[in-house]
Amino acid sequence: MKLAGEFPNIVGIKDMVDGMSHTRELIGIVKREIPDFAVFSGFDEYLIPNLLSGGNGLIAGLINVFPKLFTDAYKAFTRGDFQEINKFQKKVNRLMSIYSVAPYFITTIKTIKALQGLDIVPMPKKPYGLLDNESIEKLKKII
Repeated sequence: MKLAGEFPNIVGIKDMVDGMSHTRELIGIVKREIPDFAVFSGFDEYLIPNLLSGGNGLIAGLINVFPKLFTDAYKAFTRGDFQEINKFQKKVNRLMSIYSVAPYFITTIKTIKALQGLDIVPMPKKPYGLLDNESIEKLKKII
């Protein structure tokens, strides 16, 4: 908050504490002092709770591989379409298991993009390597 007051180019914060209660408290504190300061969650499954609490959304990993899912959920929220929001939340809850497939999420993202048809070799820079076949099969089942 202090830095936001000193530097006008600081316009938001990404909360990386894995607990929606923390994000909710942060939203309350921030919005009272600087109403147009953005508060984002860093966890995919907190998009809807963040918005319901008065936050601005999220900056998270699964958006890189499922952008339409998240933009559709945001649009459903702005329309008040809670049936679609419920479907979204169930999908995201299932997709969260992607994070436990491999120790390095960047490799997982690149592998999913390749599975989705993007013409890339899912090889990140060292020290990370390709996913093994077992991990790729797990990803296929999840997505």
